[in-house]
Amino acid sequence: KRGVFLPAKGLEKNKPLPAVGVVPDRKTTQALRPGVSTDVLSIPVYQVSGLEAEGKTAALNTQISNVVVTGDDVEQLIPRKFQCGNYVAC
Repeated sequence: KRGVFLPAKGLEKNKPLPAVGVVPDRKTTQALRPGVSTDVLSIPVYQVSGLEAEGKTAALNTQISNVVVTGDDVEQLIPRKFQCGNYVAC
């Protein structure tokens, strides 16, 4: 669901750091080829006030960062529309 907020399980409020969050059932929007720095996947990270944000438009929340992965960060081809869970570590 593009533009809809989905919480990362594991990164709930008051979790001790370091922590890892998972957003299941996501797909890549483009291919990432190993060693190709111009291949970029950007994952927006939002700060929300509570669980009532789930399923609502992401524009209602504060975007605090982007997790950026480039072809320089991968060792093998990650194809476009590859089904994966997004993992965010803090």
